[in-house]
Amino acid sequence: MKKVLFITITLFSFLGTGSSQTNEKERFISAIKRLAQAMNSSDYERIVQEYSANMVSTFPLTKTKLFFGNLTSQYGKVIKFSEPQLRTYDQATTVLFFENGLQDLTIYLDDQNKIKGFLFALHNSAEYTQSNEILIIPELANTPTKPETTIQTPSKDASVVEREKSIVPAPAKETTSQPAPPPDKQQSLLYPPFKGTWIIRSGEALKNNAVKLDAFVQQNSFTFIAVDKNGSYYKKDGKTNDDYYSYGTEVLAPGDGIVIEAVDGVNENQPGSVNPYMSLGNYIVIQHTDREYSVLSFLKRGSLRVKTGDKVTRGQVIAQCGNSGIASEPCLHFHLQDSPQIQSAKVLKLYFEKVTLFRSGIEETKFFYLPQNGEIIRN
Repeated sequence: MKKVLFITITLFSFLGTGSSQTNEKERFISAIKRLAQAMNSSDYERIVQEYSANMVSTFPLTKTKLFFGNLTSQYGKVIKFSEPQLRTYDQATTVLFFENGLQDLTIYLDDQNKIKGFLFALHNSAEYTQSNEILIIPELANTPTKPETTIQTPSKDASVVEREKSIVPAPAKETTSQPAPPPDKQQSLLYPPFKGTWIIRSGEALKNNAVKLDAFVQQNSFTFIAVDKNGSYYKKDGKTNDDYYSYGTEVLAPGDGIVIEAVDGVNENQPGSVNPYMSLGNYIVIQHTDREYSVLSFLKRGSLRVKTGDKVTRGQVIAQCGNSGIASEPCLHFHLQDSPQIQSAKVLKLYFEKVTLFRSGIEETKFFYLPQNGEIIRN
């Protein structure tokens, strides 16, 4: 199994008003402008010079060149960026307007205005408020920017309210009639990779990823979170991983296949924090056919029971659910793709052969079930 490093960013509360916030905003504007100009000129050494000492050691020139080279090759140059929105005294968010798309940037600065962390994510237009914009390339200011397609997810407040509802009703009479398979169903026979009752989220835990991973944000990519009969994710206050029903739950092979990649060694996040540098966290990739590969990620460190080259059968325990990578709370990410390459693979529609679905107060057996955001299923 591959061993990888884990990097954390500590956040602090921010209190301040008036001129103090204006001064804080100005330092973020300057830092973002310097970063964008260095990106546009492919001056990676200059980017590294903007880092704090700790950032240089954890994200050196080789990683910086690879990361920003991939980013600008896909999106082009930065034309402008929105006025930064302060989140804490050392954190601000902005929208970068590239030639070929938009990215949300969260940037962290130390007391010396050095970059101590950053998060790049697909632009979420639902969360964007029109603001002043700072030009980087004035002559391209009127060039239309191609918007990114994003998945709309509930606000945090809405999700908290939803958790408190009784969203798992008492069992009712099952419906067991089996329809014909849909024409776009995958060839592999796949089942939910867990036991128990879980809620489905469409990429909800992935909106802060530092590296753009198309496979994580497409429509058929899902995050599953274990819930109790009242729909709660955790037993008490959700401040520790052990408090979550998902954490440590056995992860099962969704279908027969061969393990082609198994990564362990990424440290666990604490609820509310993410690892922007190891987006997948601990993960397993299973090849089912030449064109169908399952990806299961955010696994618990040290829990993997398989290695590259192992054959697995449906229902076999392969790991435990954890809180690694860009997960902000214990959960399980699962999607099906058409190649072994995470960065370039196309995400496929994923049908489960059979699940128990809770919908509108009715417990129903569903065959060839296509997961839907917010629904509750049991395996």
